[in-house]
Amino acid sequence: MNAPEIKTQFVLGAIKGAILRIDEIRQELINAGLALKAGYITPQAALDWAEEHAPGCVSYMPPLSGLGVKRTEARNGA
Repeated sequence: MNAPEIKTQFVLGAIKGAILRIDEIRQELINAGLALKAGYITPQAALDWAEEHAPGCVSYMPPLSGLGVKRTEARNGA
């Protein structure tokens, strides 16, 4: 193999490695979702799990409690 072929093979290997890592992250996120859905972990634990395996991919979500109350109050003129 000449130098360009070696570089090409190296880059292809790196891309394949990245694809495998992405597949692993995807499976971890699926597992976190399944555990949350089944009630085995809390929503916060699921977010922590996601952050551990896919840093920065799942951003902070504000609490949903109180949103319906505020909308109802706004409709009623409160």
